[in-house]
Amino acid sequence: MNILCDIDDTIANLVDCWLSIYNCDYNDNLDSDKILNWDIGSFTKIGKKFYDYLNDPNLYYGIEPIPGALKSIKHLKSKGHRIIYVTAYDVTNAKLNWLMEHGFTNTKMDYIVAHDKSLIKGDIIVDDSYSNIKEYSEANHKPAILYKQKWNEKFNWETRAMDWNEVLYWIEKFEVKN
Repeated sequence: MNILCDIDDTIANLVDCWLSIYNCDYNDNLDSDKILNWDIGSFTKIGKKFYDYLNDPNLYYGIEPIPGALKSIKHLKSKGHRIIYVTAYDVTNAKLNWLMEHGFTNTKMDYIVAHDKSLIKGDIIVDDSYSNIKEYSEANHKPAILYKQKWNEKFNWETRAMDWNEVLYWIEKFEVKN
């Protein structure tokens, strides 16, 4: 199977690091538990200016992998699956460099920047954005796994994963159907 995998807050713990930098710069104490939708800037003192941090090539230096993500992805690769990392934004190639440094990939061939992930051909997608999985599933008639984050709890989606063990469960379940 070709498995499309989002990066931010699916395999890379972006929001916690991003908020830590913001909190330091603006003397705030915002944490990810208070983020109830993906418009994170609306929870900050600086609004849309919060997204300027994404242009900093150093942002990804402090980001840790989501627990279990690397082990699970290596397991999927060992079973012959191809993991294609799809992200909506990466002006500086910081995410690609992060993937390589943390052992998720060693090639640019498995890395795509695309705002509309429903256009990418794959057998399944794993993402923390409800709109991404909904659009992908509807456009491609393929399964989509919603990786649980505080900002997507309000959405009803059957294939929701609380952690990477559940991602593996769903992928194996869909693998049997194919």
